[in-house]
Amino acid sequence: MTAYCSLQEIRDRGVTVEAAPDETVEKAIARATRVADVFAGRDFLKRDATHRVDGNGTESLFLDDRPVVGVLELRVDDYLLTPESYVLYPDAGYIRLNGARRNIFAGFPGIFPKGARNVEVHGFFGFETVPPEVNEAAILLAIEFLRTGPAEADVAAGSSASTRNAIGISRVRIDEISVDFQYPNDLKAGSGRTITTGLPKVDALLNRFRQWLNPIAV
Repeated sequence: MTAYCSLQEIRDRGVTVEAAPDETVEKAIARATRVADVFAGRDFLKRDATHRVDGNGTESLFLDDRPVVGVLELRVDDYLLTPESYVLYPDAGYIRLNGARRNIFAGFPGIFPKGARNVEVHGFFGFETVPPEVNEAAILLAIEFLRTGPAEADVAAGSSASTRNAIGISRVRIDEISVDFQYPNDLKAGSGRTITTGLPKVDALLNRFRQWLNPIAV
């Protein structure tokens, strides 16, 4: 699993080997990475993927999976478009057909014809490098996990949508002594069912990436 921050970045924030050995720090980083993914509802890795989406009858098509690093192939009704036929807007995640390159004789009218999954986009999606906001969020989360104790609460990928499966523990046994211990929630529901990592600053850093999940109507 690719982590969103490094062990050295945690050390640079003042976490010494005496305070937390490398193995403990690596576990905290892995947990912070998972929490960032669950909160944002996405990961921050570059991946090769193919998406089949519905044509909408316009010259622009928005993709839910964004940003788009690059398009390798774009097919409309199984017709392969040349790279000169469209313009990609990577961060916004949409493709606009180039009106100057329309060729009705080749069966391509310059719009994405309406249809069910009749547009196929093959390319690279995600991020070339981890965004700085995500990097900082992972550092803050990892340090918080290290600060509050060695216990670990995990969030399974299959239960990421259910906050009740992401609640931390309330008691822990240390050296055979059971003590009260409020472990920070990986994710918790706040007022109005707002999802939070438990750290307002981290929420603020990651919030803009959550907005990308909402499809944009054209």
